[in-house]
Amino acid sequence: MFEQSSQYPRGTRLYRLMRFLLAVCLRVFCRPRVIRSGAVWPGETFLVVANHTTFLDPILVGYSIWERDLWFLARETLFKGWRNRVLRGVHAFPVHRGGLDRVALKNVAELLRSRRSVVIFPEGTRSRDGDIGRFRSGFVKMAQNAGVRVLPVGIEGGFRVWPRHHVLPRPFRRICMTIGDPIAVDDGRSRAQLAEVIRQEVSRLSGLALADRGAVEKPDESGQVDSACKAPSPSE
Repeated sequence: MFEQSSQYPRGTRLYRLMRFLLAVCLRVFCRPRVIRSGAVWPGETFLVVANHTTFLDPILVGYSIWERDLWFLARETLFKGWRNRVLRGVHAFPVHRGGLDRVALKNVAELLRSRRSVVIFPEGTRSRDGDIGRFRSGFVKMAQNAGVRVLPVGIEGGFRVWPRHHVLPRPFRRICMTIGDPIAVDDGRSRAQLAEVIRQEVSRLSGLALADRGAVEKPDESGQVDSACKAPSPSE
């Protein structure tokens, strides 16, 4: 049984309060834009997968999928003292920095089975240059075991706002989150193949290059290349 399920009812007050306050900060300092290629299917549970370039990524994903209460993984070293209660109150639970440990896998599986969507960043760490690194395939197994689809989210602009080598974020830069269509993981392909397919889709949605390949273009709602994030107009 998921260790914190009895402590956290679906959508705690603290989570929703923090999501609202952080959304206000995002709108003031980061000018976020959300693009959806499709609907976020009501009633369906997803394993949400996104690229990882900044500490802001969990907030950005929560902002882009506002109508759902989401759960997140965070490195276990953060769960100390007063931060432990706060992090658990905003739907985070610990995972070893080196990868998904057995307890974390069990917790994710229990959350998904209890119809709570979970956000994961398969790169395992923030990008050093803004490109999308290799996806660890363990998340595919989690989705398969829980019988859920993967919802890809591409984040573009996070590296400009708060790159890994900066202590503080740089405000007033555009960030875009593009939500793709759900991807089934029960079509017979290997986990490594599915992980790469999903990685390529996140790259397409974000417009960011794969670390081992060339750049891609970012589509807007109509399927055309969208340059609004990279070159916002003076009126924005």
